Amino acid sequence: MATRVIDDIKLQDIAVAIQGKDGGGTMTVDEMPTRIEQNLQSKAVLDSVIDGSITSIESDVTSIYQYAFYQDNKLVTAKLNSANTVGTYAFANCVKLKNVYLDNATVLGQYAFQSTAILERLFFPNIIRISNGAFYIAGALTVVILLKQASLSSLGYMPSQIIYYVQPEDLEWYSTATNWSILYADNRIKSIEDLTGDDLAWYQEQLARYQAA
Repeated sequence: MATRVIDDIKLQDIAVAIQGKDGGGTMTVDEMPTRIEQNLQSKAVLDSVIDGSITSIESDVTSIYQYAFYQDNKLVTAKLNSANTVGTYAFANCVKLKNVYLDNATVLGQYAFQSTAILERLFFPNIIRISNGAFYIAGALTVVILLKQASLSSLGYMPSQIIYYVQPEDLEWYSTATNWSILYADNRIKSIEDLTGDDLAWYQEQLARYQAA
């Protein structure tokens, strides 16, 4: 599996290239050389991903902008543990996405993981807000780990197969929290202590990695 470590290229530029436009506001004459260079660089990265030579991406960027990896049909692993926010449609339609590392993310944008066909589990130690449709049509997703109390903006487009595992001491909060209370009543919010088998092993691995970082 080839890996590209993005250090000098912002994910915003990748999003720009996908959308086929600069995406910024007004551009001064002084900014033009840098902005053009950034977009050329981002297109080169995208071309590498699309042609199959890049299936894993690592970056220390602090934001994943909207549409950053939209419809990327090659990406398998995304290691973006410095990112604080995940933008709208950031990973939507990533049909081969299997491994996601977002240890420091606090916000999931709308439809962030829509139609991620084979993504089975997500570990979110710092998420505090989940936007509408974040997991819409994520048909294989069954386990979402939330280590903090997270607000849920809407119940719209929330796949019924997902179980949200939370800290035992947070169960009471989720039982009455806006929108979550409905999922709680439907037995779709459980304690992390209820994890078993492969799901438990995976969680323990993620937690150990996170605590060691």
